[in-house]
Amino acid sequence: MNCRRCRNSITGNPRWCPACHEFVPESLTGQVLGGKYELLDVLGMGGMGVVYRARRKRIGDEVVVKTLLPSLSRESARFHREAEAAASVKHSNVVIIHDSDEARGELPAFIAMEMVKGMPLRHLLQSEGRLEPARAVMLMRRICAGVGAAHRLGIVHRDLKPENVMVVPPEEDGETETVKVLDFGIAKLLDQEATRLTRHGTVLGTAYYMPPEQWRGEEVDARADVYSLGVMLYEMLAGECPFTGRTRDELMMKHLSEPPPSLPLDRGALPEMETVIKRALAKERDARPADAKAFGHELQEAMKASVMPPTMTNSKGIEFVWIPPGSFMMGSKRYADAIPVHRVTIREGFYMGRCEVTQSQWQQMMGTNVAEQRDRANPSWGVAGEGGQYPMYYVSWDEAQEFIRRLTEDCAN
Repeated sequence: MNCRRCRNSITGNPRWCPACHEFVPESLTGQVLGGKYELLDVLGMGGMGVVYRARRKRIGDEVVVKTLLPSLSRESARFHREAEAAASVKHSNVVIIHDSDEARGELPAFIAMEMVKGMPLRHLLQSEGRLEPARAVMLMRRICAGVGAAHRLGIVHRDLKPENVMVVPPEEDGETETVKVLDFGIAKLLDQEATRLTRHGTVLGTAYYMPPEQWRGEEVDARADVYSLGVMLYEMLAGECPFTGRTRDELMMKHLSEPPPSLPLDRGALPEMETVIKRALAKERDARPADAKAFGHELQEAMKASVMPPTMTNSKGIEFVWIPPGSFMMGSKRYADAIPVHRVTIREGFYMGRCEVTQSQWQQMMGTNVAEQRDRANPSWGVAGEGGQYPMYYVSWDEAQEFIRRLTEDCAN
């Protein structure tokens, strides 16, 4: 596992991190919590405690178990209540909480939740740097759907960040990747501990997403989560957070007083999306969308306004539509010659003909003699005299390239 402070890899079962001397909780691998969950191995360690891969003894399936740090044991009962409240959030974009319990003797309080097969959004951003706008907005709208379900129940996440979002790949042909949001309601228990740790620089990653009112120590509501979502979307599009700092105090002052920087539009971000993000990052909470659902709706409307494909018609009457940059999944698990299923990213938009090229349009652009084409035994030429509105075919690669060259030249003029 990794140290929660310096991220140093820790082997064995030391009580202190050899790199930064942070306290390391004793591994409970092999223990059974609540008489139900056999802890198999350590998946990681965070601000709350240790995360284990576990097996449900009666069912036999695998789950994730998060245990509470000994330093937070005084919050055991409250931890259990908050976990039960978080379990009431039922949504396909929220990780399912199966069970929770208070500390029992030497065994810590814990939460048992579904095992999600995917990767944290943080890892995705580290590997790709930034996401294409269409993909970023698609993922964010699903995050908003899950967070919005909690907001409807009066539950505020308080610690939204890429580490708390799992990106799940598609399971079936034709599906797209989706998300699962983690740790609802739990961050509320950690405010005092997080404040102490932040002074030592150990949870600066969380601080990048904290709204001004949380920095000021004020009570937060759904609009605090909207601010964090705005920071996350900015990072997904730009490859970096809107506010950075070498120290906690420098970062805090930027969140409290500096306006958010503009998105780098040269990377494919759209002005309409920037407007929505800047509203989410307003210093005063009253200026933000009311909750995650409202933020997601504003994003949807911004995408409609910005990616509606413009049309264009050239001098020969050929109509085109604009294909914006974006990503899609290509391939199929059902056919051997279509494996593997993989993501294809179009980094630059382009125009595409709305319909097939007709015989008349081909002749207008290429000046081709119909008789010559008929000699090539093309059966469709038998109806060319009826207006030539049948599709053109029996075209070689070289002919197609010359047609595209002339077409591009005509559109440019």
